[in-house]
Amino acid sequence: KKQQMAGLFTQAQSFLTQRQQLENQYQQLVSRRSELQKNFNALMKKKEKITMVLSDAYYQS
Repeated sequence: KKQQMAGLFTQAQSFLTQRQQLENQYQQLVSRRSELQKNFNALMKKKEKITMVLSDAYYQS
């Protein structure tokens, strides 16, 4: 009985550790995602500017 309890305890500990690791990985993904979103938004703004400049040049020629 005692051995069984010890086994369960060890298993629970390992589950908690795994859960913590997953939680950390998830947080990393979340922050990576927001970083990518920022970069994407910046690129879209640049694209808009370039489009405006090009259409300006087109109409002025």
